Amino acid sequence: MAPNPAPKNEDYSKQEYWEERYKDPAEQEGVYEWCGSWPNLRETISPYLKIEDCIIHLGCGNSIMSIEMCIDGFPHHINIDYAPAVITAMSNRYSAAHPTVFWKTADIFKLNADDLFDEKNGPAPQITVAIDKASLDAFLTKFKAVDDPWDPSEESLEIARRYLEAAAGVLQERALLIHISWEQPHFRRRFLEIGGYFKVEKVHEVDIGLGYFVFICRKT
Repeated sequence: MAPNPAPKNEDYSKQEYWEERYKDPAEQEGVYEWCGSWPNLRETISPYLKIEDCIIHLGCGNSIMSIEMCIDGFPHHINIDYAPAVITAMSNRYSAAHPTVFWKTADIFKLNADDLFDEKNGPAPQITVAIDKASLDAFLTKFKAVDDPWDPSEESLEIARRYLEAAAGVLQERALLIHISWEQPHFRRRFLEIGGYFKVEKVHEVDIGLGYFVFICRKT
């Protein structure tokens, strides 16, 4: 069941909105998958993955994609979100049964690989894949109402550049960013390649729900 929409679209770009939302017991006990679930995306994404990949989920919310991927044979994940309420809830629900899936409160724009794993989890591994299911989209809602998709504002492009710079900073060389969005490729490609951190290598269309696009991006 889809959650109630935010009062204003730009609320999706605000940490305080997500923290308040994830304090709701229904959200803490529930699951919601933005832009499709693992069963919807498995056929498209799995050919790009290796069993040994360490996968970071950017803005995980209460998605269980990492858990389903772990069960499906891709065991190494770290889920990050800047809403402590959801990280605590998801860790309490799944950490004991899935010890190779980690949950960490972190701001995407201030990522540091060494901070993502504490002492009991050992040293930070090489993160080889990042998955973003509409997290960048959420940050861009701050400008959506006023931006022309053919001529986006410098402010929205700068948000994308900072986001990609931070993601690239925790990924090893030639790592993948798998970005899943509703946005049409001819609009989104410019955002994903800004700053030269990533190159879009392939775009897949997934015909479920409203329809989504899976952008396979390589760290340059």
